[in-house]
Order: sequence, then C-alpha cells, then structure tokens
Amino acid sequence: MDVVNITLMLSMIFGKKENRPRIILSERNVPWFNLQKHGGKFLGHIAQLMQFLLYGKADALVVQTNSLKEWAQLKWKNLYIEKIPNPIIFNQEDKKRLFKKEEKKYLLITVGRLVNYKDHKTLIKAFHLIRNQIKPNHKLCIVGDGPERESLEKMAQDLKIEDRIDFIGK
Repeated sequence: MDVVNITLMLSMIFGKKENRPRIILSERNVPWFNLQKHGGKFLGHIAQLMQFLLYGKADALVVQTNSLKEWAQLKWKNLYIEKIPNPIIFNQEDKKRLFKKEEKKYLLITVGRLVNYKDHKTLIKAFHLIRNQIKPNHKLCIVGDGPERESLEKMAQDLKIEDRIDFIGK
C-alpha cells in the first residue's frame, strides 16, 4: 500500500486542498521493511523520505496494529491515525474443520500471507522445539498462501513434523 499511497499523494499535492477529496491512506504492510525490500536500499530510502514528507498531508491514516499506530504517531504528530484490525470471518465449514471441540486439535493457529517477512519459519522451528512437550494430537495450523508455502512445507518435512502441521491455504 505504501507505493500506492505515495503515488496518490504525489498526484494530489499540486491541487488546492479545498478542491480535492479527503485522502485517507491505508498502511497494511510493515513500511520500514517493505519499502526497502521492493525498492532496494537506495530507492527504498528515497521512498521512505517521500513517505515521511507526503503522508502528513493526508487527512487520515488507517493501520492494522498498535505497533504501526505508535510508529505513525511518532512520524506524523498532526495526522489522524486509526487502527482497524483485519477481521477474521470463518464460514460454518471452516469452523467445523478448525475448531472441533471434542478434539482440541490445534495448539496454535496462524493466519496470514506466507511471505518471508511474516517469519513463519521461526514459528515452525519453535513448534519443532516443543513438539515433545505437548500432546501428540496437538498440531500447528497455518492458514494462508503465498510464495513461501513450498519452502515452509519442505521445512516441516525436513524437521519430520509434517504430520503435526496443517497447511490449510487461503
């Protein structure tokens, strides 16, 4: 979202504020990581500078987490910032499959895109470390898809815990 936000702000900055619509930006990533990752070091720093200079001219910023809100409040003291977390909506079939009361199948459930900076590898390593200290029928449930899925599944196989981890998908 940060690249879209910067582009939007650049397109709006030259108009008169009273003639433009209200601008409400949405930051859904980890901006200090995302801009560097996609733009490289040099372009990432330029994008971060543009972000710092332009976001403050928006009417509001919506973020997903408390840490993002705290980060934004430090950068833009006069910008209205609201936290709106992602909702998690399960249909009845998902509820039956994931939350069977009599089984208590899952010890841990994570929901998110399977991308490097979400660091599912650390979660899998941690689960591997405690596997002998928890009930054998307790599993880790990973809900989501992304470019890291194949490597995460291979990691589970290499650690010989593939039977203790369910990759549900989207």
